[in-house]
Amino acid sequence: MSERRVGAVPLVLASLAVISLTTLGANPAQADRVAETGWSCLVCGDAGTTDVLLNLLLFLPLGIGLRLLGWNGRRAVIAMALLSLGIEGTQAVLLAGRDASLSDLLTNSLGGAAGWWAWPHAANWRTRSLPQHRRGATLLIALSAMVWIATGWGLRPDGAAPSPWVGQPLHRWPGHDPFPGTLQRVMLNGIEVPNDRLASTPNLSDSVTLTLDLMRHEAATTDRPISLLRVVDADGRRQLSATQRGDALLLSARARASRWRVRTPVWRFEGAMTIPPDVPWQFSWRWRGGRVELRSGPLPGGSTQIRTIALSIGLGWVFVHPFAAAIGAPEPYRWTVLWLALFGVSIGWCLGWLPRREATSGAALTALLFAGASLATGLPVESVEVALLVGWLAVGIVGGWYIQQRR
Repeated sequence: MSERRVGAVPLVLASLAVISLTTLGANPAQADRVAETGWSCLVCGDAGTTDVLLNLLLFLPLGIGLRLLGWNGRRAVIAMALLSLGIEGTQAVLLAGRDASLSDLLTNSLGGAAGWWAWPHAANWRTRSLPQHRRGATLLIALSAMVWIATGWGLRPDGAAPSPWVGQPLHRWPGHDPFPGTLQRVMLNGIEVPNDRLASTPNLSDSVTLTLDLMRHEAATTDRPISLLRVVDADGRRQLSATQRGDALLLSARARASRWRVRTPVWRFEGAMTIPPDVPWQFSWRWRGGRVELRSGPLPGGSTQIRTIALSIGLGWVFVHPFAAAIGAPEPYRWTVLWLALFGVSIGWCLGWLPRREATSGAALTALLFAGASLATGLPVESVEVALLVGWLAVGIVGGWYIQQRR
């Protein structure tokens, strides 16, 4: 067996392991969302665009591995389609909260086919001409700038939804435990939220202010989700939600980017639900501009604790995160590092094949465009994010130079 085929075996095995881990687990908390989507849909649910992108990427390494093993295109695509069909059938019959769909079958197969087709072109990058390297670097820089500007525009509240809106406080959603207490009052941008239609539709286009007055009757918490509140529009789409998980409070409201059917951001405030039993308590959550803030304290007029989450252009991963991680949880900054690595290393790699002066100028332009996305949209850019991007650009450029020297 050739060295190339020997190296392909671990890639195929690793791809199959990742596919199994990400697709063959039950998710009861999503049972209500799954029930709303039909098997024949192509872009399914409110996060359909994200699901399509992730499904394309999921099978792409497997397609590369099968190409390295010497499989022809027809054989590889049929094998990956059959694998996807088996996964979808398992999800439909055995796994609660997993949405088997025609979209998954098609996008998995297409992603694998794209990997099979693209690998020779990527592997022969070193043989490309200087103009081709310039075009590749220019294209990646332009696409990255578009993503950063879209992040700055999209990470804002969105008030465009059909009315009337309906409040669902303490609704018993599948996979959720009941709240061990009472929800005494809910206000959304100054409008009361009953267990019924709202008297008028709140304007969330500029900011969101949600106030929850509640009382717990038990001090113990559970790791299972507890739905405190959902607000849905006239089409039944979730516009806003408040959920307890352990001692954390998770809040979510549709963003502008939700119109593109990507993931809706979730804000996580650790320890917020560690409150004494039988004490009236108020949470006031506000999302405006480049910050999300939670104020909490006993009623009436007790001391207030303030928690703040800063937003930035580097949080673009929230719209496509495969596991829907919440902003404010302990681990998300790692995803910001990886998100910026995706752009920095790939752009830097292309720049590394150019003359050094051009590579340096391209890296500087990339950093300026990243910062410029803030000026264009009003969403801040953290200085540490600029430093990370520049560092990843350097890694990519050095990698390109090193490979050139070994040609």
